[in-house]
Amino acid sequence: YIPWPGLVAPVLGPPLGGFITTYSSWRWIFYLNVPLGVIGTVLALWWTDNERENTERRFDWLGFALAGSACIAFMYSLELMGQQTSRWPTVWALLAYSLLAGWMAAMHMRRTGHPLIDFACLRRQTFAVSIWGGSLFRTGIMASPFLLPLMFQVAFGLNAFQSGLLVLSMFAGNLTMKSVTTPVLRRWGFRSVLLVNGIVSALLILALGLLAPSTPKVAMVAVLFLHGLSRSMQFTALNTLAFVDIPKALMSSATSFAAVVQQMGMGLGVAVGAVALRGAGWLRGERAGTLTLMDFHLAFWMMAALGILAVVDCFTLPREAGAEVSGHRTA
Repeated sequence: YIPWPGLVAPVLGPPLGGFITTYSSWRWIFYLNVPLGVIGTVLALWWTDNERENTERRFDWLGFALAGSACIAFMYSLELMGQQTSRWPTVWALLAYSLLAGWMAAMHMRRTGHPLIDFACLRRQTFAVSIWGGSLFRTGIMASPFLLPLMFQVAFGLNAFQSGLLVLSMFAGNLTMKSVTTPVLRRWGFRSVLLVNGIVSALLILALGLLAPSTPKVAMVAVLFLHGLSRSMQFTALNTLAFVDIPKALMSSATSFAAVVQQMGMGLGVAVGAVALRGAGWLRGERAGTLTLMDFHLAFWMMAALGILAVVDCFTLPREAGAEVSGHRTA
């Protein structure tokens, strides 16, 4: 039940956002979040009990400062890297700091008695696959909602509303897949689903890099819908697999770690997508910053390569991985 409300917003978001941008002001996309945020806060305070652990734990301020600043510096360096007027000394300085601070945070959290994140959860193979391979998958797959509207508007010449309607078919696929995820996992198990569906998902990203203004709308919608189906299945399988072998003592660290990594992966999808677009221009020898259809195609193919790399990690999973959750029987 938890994913369904969150899936309704991406289905309604693209056409609604496109409609607001085309026929009103883009600022209303942000203004609308104010009353929704207030309502969400009130409901959370009303319905959520303030339950706490019996044992007190000292907050790891040093780990928080190092890890937090490393994440911010890394994301911002990629953001600057994707801009046409990058300040390269700033980019390299931020990137170097993020790597140094990240390494210091990892060393600190391995030694302190009450770490912000307990890396013992990475010793569980199912959790490790969700973090490492899952991060690559999220990065590659989350570039699509960023690249597709840009391609439809810049290279295809559609307005924001028309672009949003096309992207709607991808999120409709997301929503549709949720109703069959459980039986699919029960029938074939996590390992097989992640391997096969991961390859299918990468191939569909590759197919997005073959779309052109002359492509029939029916074919576009079909590819986008299938892409939505596959990405939804992979997301759900990875997010569920992460916690199947985590003991209660490590659940707090694992939940925090996974939540941060998931958000980072989603943010990286946009940043890496922008970097890929710029890299595509450099490959063509373009320095003026003008985006062409070929730039978008190359960017999608780079994201497809990330998707293939993400599948490699899934080969390390045992055949019975997550069987107690999926109900799949290998024998």
